[in-house]
Amino acid sequence: MKTTPHLCCLAIVFNISIYGQYNITKSNTDMIGAKFTYLVDSTSRTAKDIIQNGRFEVQKQNVANFGITKSIIWVKAKLINSSPKNYFKLILSYPILDEITFFFPENKVYKSYQCGESVPFNKRINKHPCYVFNISIPSGTSKTYYFKIQSSEQIIIPLYLRDDEQYTEDANNENLIIGIYAGIVIIMVFYNLFIFFSTKDKSYLFYVIYIGFAGLTQIGIKGYNFQYFWPDNPSFQLISLPIFASISGVFALLFAQEFLQSKIYLPKINTLAPIFTLLFCFSIWSALSNKIMLGFIFMQNTTLAISIYIIFISLISITKGQRTAKFFALSWIVLMLGSIIFILKDYGIITFNSFTNYIMLAASATETTLLSFALADKINLLSKEKELSQLHALELAAEKEKLILNQNAILEKKVQERTSSLEKAHETIQAAQMQLINSEKMASLGQLTAGIAHEINNPVNFILNSVLPLKRDIDDLLFIIHKTENLEQKENQQEIVLEIADLKKSLDIDISVNEIHKLLAGIEEGAYRTESIVKGLKSFSHLHEQHVKPFNLNDGITSTLALLKHKLKTQIDLHFEPGEIPLVECNGGNINQVFMNLISNAIDAVEEKHKNAKTGRITIETFRSGNKAVIVVRDNGSGMSDDTKKKLFEPFYTTKEVGQGVGLGMSIVYGIIESHKGSICIESEMNIGTTFTIELPLGDE
Repeated sequence: MKTTPHLCCLAIVFNISIYGQYNITKSNTDMIGAKFTYLVDSTSRTAKDIIQNGRFEVQKQNVANFGITKSIIWVKAKLINSSPKNYFKLILSYPILDEITFFFPENKVYKSYQCGESVPFNKRINKHPCYVFNISIPSGTSKTYYFKIQSSEQIIIPLYLRDDEQYTEDANNENLIIGIYAGIVIIMVFYNLFIFFSTKDKSYLFYVIYIGFAGLTQIGIKGYNFQYFWPDNPSFQLISLPIFASISGVFALLFAQEFLQSKIYLPKINTLAPIFTLLFCFSIWSALSNKIMLGFIFMQNTTLAISIYIIFISLISITKGQRTAKFFALSWIVLMLGSIIFILKDYGIITFNSFTNYIMLAASATETTLLSFALADKINLLSKEKELSQLHALELAAEKEKLILNQNAILEKKVQERTSSLEKAHETIQAAQMQLINSEKMASLGQLTAGIAHEINNPVNFILNSVLPLKRDIDDLLFIIHKTENLEQKENQQEIVLEIADLKKSLDIDISVNEIHKLLAGIEEGAYRTESIVKGLKSFSHLHEQHVKPFNLNDGITSTLALLKHKLKTQIDLHFEPGEIPLVECNGGNINQVFMNLISNAIDAVEEKHKNAKTGRITIETFRSGNKAVIVVRDNGSGMSDDTKKKLFEPFYTTKEVGQGVGLGMSIVYGIIESHKGSICIESEMNIGTTFTIELPLGDE
């Protein structure tokens, strides 16, 4: 055999045993399982000790099966070449063994070559899923070979001999069989995955995942996963089999539950499914925790248990009249029979041949196909049931049509009567709505009128109260003027001058003149205040402007604040911070109504929370943001709950007491802003405050 850098030499005395020899003739290069001897080593003896002093036992089975064991299995094979050929392939056809050390004689010493799942695949001399060893035995001579084998899975040793032509032919045949199996699995996966995306039926998804991981498991048992998918990752290869098989088992359970509806029809038996799932999860955890042997044992036993469980529930489903369960039960029975034959072959009860070697792949492919048929049959059954249901629905529809035709005349008459009633009711509702809206507007107008009356009353009272003293002072001045006008007509002017002087002194003319100036100044101030209120009211109402035109928002807020001055108590600190914003195309009267409602509500909220404390605050800001004018009204009043915020703009919703409004104020605000293609949003927290933010489009500039 050709050595590589991975081979190490053992200077061991060449020793040929008389037991378990195999004679190579021209036509019998075949299975040599019953021709080798073996030794079970539980003490980890050295290779030199085993080869020199080991007591090997005769292997009688065609395929040796040592089960799952922590011991080291030694195999000794003496080969006598009676054929004309000198070169052969010694093949150990069980790819899932963890560690294999092959000892071969060369120049009267034994050299070793290591392979197995724990060694990267690319380090193998022969790139084959099985373990292939090149041996050279000159014709007419014999050689003895040794194998040292350890594994966390069960140790099965199907050992056979092939010449180069036979080896190539077997490899091609095996690749063809694996390719056909993989093709069947891939086709079923993509076909049923497409159906899942079309139907959204979870049965197809569980089926796809199940057969996908089942396929990986079967191909992994044959060693092809290691060869093609992760050849440089032996650590993952060691744990892949229990993990893939466990995932496949979990989704087999889910598929069975979904397909057979066992949760509904077999609730008691279905309680076992979570237990099996936990066992599979434990197997995966064990493998990931490097307890591979434990994970493999749990996976193997649980897989056997769920196979029996699924066959059992599918047979019960058949007895309960589920037609689709027939294909399902048949598929799992086929898989179970294939597994039984495969296991009997491993234990040497039946012959190891191509049929028994590949029976598991054939059973798995057949199961995959039958399950796909089961899903298709389920769809066909559902389609037929749907057709029957539609046919029944059509029959019912025909019967109902007759009843409808008979009732049409009566219904038409009733519809006409109800239409007339509804029209009257609609008119009544519209009238009631208009009355309520007018009531809301009148309530607002009443508050506004009361405020204006209060504001005008002060200067008017001042003017009225100033008229009498002003008249009295003017009469005194007129009296003195009259005395002065008669001065030229009198002869005794000196006496009249003295009389006038006494009169001025008695009437306090200087004081009267000063009082007249003050009274006139007060009357003037009252007149200006009255004029200011009238201008504010005119600016607020814009009664003569019913169409849209450029409007100064800052002026609108200023006029609104002037009209609400009577509501502002000394304990409320109000700040207006006008920003530089262009004129907005809008209906100024409507926009002022918005300002009136928002600011008035803010005043009420602040008064409700702060009472007579001087801690209330209202802030009004205007600014430009992009192509929008923004108005922010912020207060630290009582705030609103989430429920109130949701309903705030609904018509007739109010938090005020009965008689203080009908709940249309904020609804009107929302309607005005919406009609101007603007937006209004609320931020509010209970006992913290409320912020209203209005955005109005500026249009093209």
